[in-house]
Amino acid sequence: ETGIDIDPEAIAWLEKHYARYGSFAVAPPLPPTGFADESFDLIYGISVFTHLDEAMQFAWLDDLRRITTPGGHLLMTVHGDWFNRKRPKKERTAIEKDGFFFATSVPPMDGLPDFYRATFHKQSYVEREWSKYFDILEYVPGDGKQDLILLRRS
Repeated sequence: ETGIDIDPEAIAWLEKHYARYGSFAVAPPLPPTGFADESFDLIYGISVFTHLDEAMQFAWLDDLRRITTPGGHLLMTVHGDWFNRKRPKKERTAIEKDGFFFATSVPPMDGLPDFYRATFHKQSYVEREWSKYFDILEYVPGDGKQDLILLRRS
């Protein structure tokens, strides 16, 4: 098992407490990860795409496709409709229009880079854009939690 994160503090904690379960490394903010092509048959990312602007999202989807084996699966989460309803009206309008909104008004989290803000997706956007990289097997609305997307590399 391999775990990566852009937060060195989180990786240090994992190495201290969970080293017996796998290896951990600090990931670069932008791809590539440095992993060989087709390295993983299962990848999951919880609350990753909830913080990236559109260009970074596409760059990461491309690299995740590269490092996933053909037939491999991914589980990813996004802020979907439940979170979208809680945004200010101007942002909700943009989300409805474009299906995607990167909220620069949300301050970055402590200790993380300035680019790490809050991102909101519509299911239709994910289905349209992410299907350029993966087969979308299921999209599960979160109903108070992040939406879950099950993907497969063709």
